[in-house]
Amino acid sequence: MTESTAAATPVDLPATAHTPEPGRARRLALVAALYCTQNLSLGFYTYAFLTIAQARGVALASIGAAAGVAMILTLKFLWAPLIDRFGSRKLGHYRGGLIVTQRLLGLGIAALALLDPAADFGVMLRMFAVLFFLAGTQDIAADAAATRLLRPEERGLGNGFQSAGSCVAQVVGGGLVLVVYGFAGWQAAALMLAVFSLLPLPLILAWRESATTQSQPVPHITLRSTLAFFARPAVRLWCFVLLPAYTVGFTIAYTVGFTIVFTISMDLTRPESAGTDFTFFTTVTSILMVIAAGLGLVTADAFGFVAVVLVAGVLALVGLVITVLRIGRVLAAPARAQNLQNSAQVTE
Repeated sequence: MTESTAAATPVDLPATAHTPEPGRARRLALVAALYCTQNLSLGFYTYAFLTIAQARGVALASIGAAAGVAMILTLKFLWAPLIDRFGSRKLGHYRGGLIVTQRLLGLGIAALALLDPAADFGVMLRMFAVLFFLAGTQDIAADAAATRLLRPEERGLGNGFQSAGSCVAQVVGGGLVLVVYGFAGWQAAALMLAVFSLLPLPLILAWRESATTQSQPVPHITLRSTLAFFARPAVRLWCFVLLPAYTVGFTIAYTVGFTIVFTISMDLTRPESAGTDFTFFTTVTSILMVIAAGLGLVTADAFGFVAVVLVAGVLALVGLVITVLRIGRVLAAPARAQNLQNSAQVTE
């Protein structure tokens, strides 16, 4: 072989020199799985546990006071820097945290099956406090993993999974748990939820964090870097002006809107089958939220978020027109039913 031929011959690199990044479907599946269980403990606590405890005789005042336990989730910003600062080099910085918290959440929810929601109400509140701390830690690690894992053009879709995941958590943690509880009791309901909470674990274990985030900086945070974050004008404008304005407006509209929806649903519920009737209304709402979120994600992925906003605006306008034209008949239905009942009683 001549010198020129040797120089022209390419050198083959070992096949193991670079670990290929997992495909788009695998990355999105991991993010979707994490977000589907992100609010599971909150949905379980709010929509199922407190409802079951009240039905079993726990005083309404105790139920109201117990709702404050969930506020632990709003304090997760206090230990978020610790999750960025400390991590496992062997398991992966955020992957290690997800493995630990996901397993502990599953075990903790399974342990609730050993207790009675009424007789052990105080003990279970303490356990839920621990679960909310674990859930908050899992939230921090999941959000950080998604931010580092998703490419810029995928972040809109990934955050759409977060919104859809909240709906799934409500349907499973609240609705499905109550259905299982009605058929099989508390233990079966809690164990079912524990199994569901562990569904992301195989995807987490299969995730190789170092390979998928090798272009990202090593996770690290200091007091100086935290203060520097708020020194950026765009961050201050978004965090202290635009984000509060949007959140307050959205929350008021969401709360008032669903208050009206559920009040009308309650008016249309028959007293003799109140549980079945009202549950049907809330289930229809939850299912439609999941379907709408899924269609929104598909539309955004195919045509972009501008198209989603336009379609949503048109659907909202159509829904408003239909509601204005037909709501009178719905609102008059409870009065007609009451008049028929009174007439029947007079006839008897």
